[in-house]
Amino acid sequence: MFPAGQELANMISPSCYSTARGRTTKGTVRPFTLIVLLAIASSAFAQSIVTREEADHIFNLARPQWEAYAQRVHPPPRWAIEVKPLDTGSRLEAVARLRGIVISMQPFYDNASDPPGMLIVGSAYPRGTHPELTEKRRRDLEAEVAAELGVKYSVLISFKQTGLVEGFDIILTEKAIAQNL
Repeated sequence: MFPAGQELANMISPSCYSTARGRTTKGTVRPFTLIVLLAIASSAFAQSIVTREEADHIFNLARPQWEAYAQRVHPPPRWAIEVKPLDTGSRLEAVARLRGIVISMQPFYDNASDPPGMLIVGSAYPRGTHPELTEKRRRDLEAEVAAELGVKYSVLISFKQTGLVEGFDIILTEKAIAQNL
């Protein structure tokens, strides 16, 4: 089961990301991934899915900056963070093993000096624990994310189902880059 609305709001509040014994820990960061997909995991879309500020931040990081950022992310309670090194940039995963939920974020880099060309924020969870993945839901999510991000970004939502797991990816590109593809 996904967290109830208030529990979800508490999980995505900035204070829960970087605390140690109730105090903010120096050098920790608020993870974009958890904000994005924990908000989506709620059956009500009261929270913002993706903010322009967060997307702008990720799209302004060169690969070494992203790799450092990924190492500093701290999860909310009952979640674990895993960093998976890949040739195009590490994938950051937040895992709630007891709930069977994986939330991921991966920017795709062509080299170490340029910002990413694409950012994919994904989710995977046990089938049947989330509202049905319909075409209308996909369009609604795309419209909600696009409205939040404004004209700077292109947004595509892709659903995925494998065995007992389902989920979706939010694929973001900057429009200037998207037009050149």
